[in-house]
Amino acid sequence: MGERAGAVERVTGETSVRARLVLAPGESTVSTGVGFLDDMLQALARHAGVTLQVEGWGDVHVDSHHTVEDVGLTLGACLNDALGERAGIARYGFAYAPLDEALARAVVGPAMLRRPELVQRWLAEDPDGVVVGSLLVDGRATVGERNDVAREG
Repeated sequence: MGERAGAVERVTGETSVRARLVLAPGESTVSTGVGFLDDMLQALARHAGVTLQVEGWGDVHVDSHHTVEDVGLTLGACLNDALGERAGIARYGFAYAPLDEALARAVVGPAMLRRPELVQRWLAEDPDGVVVGSLLVDGRATVGERNDVAREG
């Protein structure tokens, strides 16, 4: 089997995003004009063991919503392309990530059946799940996640 990779370009009235995802470790570069999103995508690539090349711009002078959403949709389409026919991919997986003051958990269900769904409980940033939800729609994956924030007491 050759390299599992996907490349997509998405252009709308509000944004322009070009991305490439390789399902193997490598040097990632991310520049979207939304600093927090850039940092999170760099961390995602590093911890997931994938290579991301993302370049985008959007109407961030209004707000970051369109850019964040379209980056998620573009990366989801890249993931879908990279997975292809889903040959040799485990159907289920899970991960726990203990952070400074939080515990993040994610469970990937029958994700490779091409039925996108996000089951979530957010207690932090992105309360509407725009990034993850957008990625899953075009990535055609199912993910359940939960983030618990430590309570001072």
